[in-house]
Amino acid sequence: MTSQGDTALTVACTNNALEALLGLLEQGVDVNYENSHGETALTLCVERGNTDAISALLLGGVAVNSETRTGKTPLISAAQAGQIDSVYALTSGGAIPDRESSLGETALSAAATAGQAGVLRALLACGASPHAQNGTGATALFCAHDAATVNALVEGGADLDLETRGGSTALIEAAREGQAEQVGVLVHAGAIVDHETMSGSTALLEAARAGRVETVVALVDAQAYVDYETAKFKTPLIAATETGQVATMRQLLQLKADTQYETRNHKTALTWASTSGQMEAMEILLQAEEDMGEDIPDTDDEAYG
Repeated sequence: MTSQGDTALTVACTNNALEALLGLLEQGVDVNYENSHGETALTLCVERGNTDAISALLLGGVAVNSETRTGKTPLISAAQAGQIDSVYALTSGGAIPDRESSLGETALSAAATAGQAGVLRALLACGASPHAQNGTGATALFCAHDAATVNALVEGGADLDLETRGGSTALIEAAREGQAEQVGVLVHAGAIVDHETMSGSTALLEAARAGRVETVVALVDAQAYVDYETAKFKTPLIAATETGQVATMRQLLQLKADTQYETRNHKTALTWASTSGQMEAMEILLQAEEDMGEDIPDTDDEAYG
């Protein structure tokens, strides 16, 4: 055994030494041994795309769905490494496509995080579900951050507007985190821009609340309604006002948010600013109303010169 805890078997896998590996298997070595880095013979082989060695290990009784101390299964390792042939070899050998690790990760979510669109397609072809949710209700779509990955999942039947148990969607999460480019990708793929969750949230509302100015612009450019009122009587301007996001307030006002919009419970953004003690927000709203008044032509003066 080496100083890194490697055995002759893991060394053979690291070096892609198939003949040495076969000889060791004949000797009955422990095929599931894990070195100090949390690597097994199988994970080393799948990361290198060595399908002959994978087949030999499977015949040797390796635990194909086992999880290392680092929270990885062989299929997750293959997905992260972008090894499509390893994915097919593992699933043919009994790997469960939707097995969730103790860290709440699946091979599909790992591939999405790594931007491995080809692996995503392979996993979906092998039976992975695009709707599989982890403990929080998130799907692989929540992990996708580029157009190719999103499109691969959508082509595989992913529901763009599927909600987590906490009442969020992939679009809302991207908006909350200020991922303007990802917002554009999801909307282009077909996500409903004004989708309101069971918890009364929309992408624009969350972007405004979090002060994500660029994302607010991206959503309005994608036809999000700037004065959308949720079931909880909130508009994007009210959300930005409540949390004191003054830069976002100014941007919403530039995007023609209505300062005098009154919600169904008879509140305006100015009411919320006063209630929450947001003095700067109050000044911005009062100035916007004053400016709006100056922009309205005096019809009497026009009529009588």
